[in-house]
Amino acid sequence: MLPCTNSNSNSNSRATYEAANKISTLSGGTISHDLDGNITSLTATGVPASTMTWDIRSKLKTLTTGSTAVTYIYNAAGSVRFRPKAQ
Repeated sequence: MLPCTNSNSNSNSRATYEAANKISTLSGGTISHDLDGNITSLTATGVPASTMTWDIRSKLKTLTTGSTAVTYIYNAAGSVRFRPKAQ
């Protein structure tokens, strides 16, 4: 596992990554994954709580951070485009 430190004006977070470059631990917070290894929720000191949902190909479907939700839509070529989800 590889440590990586990210600092900003709100917090100092330290993440540990697996060999597949996925976050496995986050100091000062929690992280949850689905059975495919996709992050489903993330909380950390100084960072708004986030939740994610994924499609059957492990492509991000929705990301909700605080009170803002974004829905990700993919074109036929698999490229992502997104739009704010109706509140």
